Amino acid sequence: MKREERLDDHAFRTLAALAAGELGFYPILSARSTARARGEGWSTPQGSLTARGQGMLLAEQVRRARA
Repeated sequence: MKREERLDDHAFRTLAALAAGELGFYPILSARSTARARGEGWSTPQGSLTARGQGMLLAEQVRRARA
């Protein structure tokens, strides 16, 4: 399994905002953020978080909690 790199703060905030959208909160994301999320495979064109996006967010949350 390929080890993922640590996410930068912008990517982490984008993933967190997409996750909040799954819970019924609708954050406003910039065009840059939504384009990056789609390009990286973190979200669908409809703005839903993908399994890859969920995994990246969880891994980064664990890394930051340990730091």
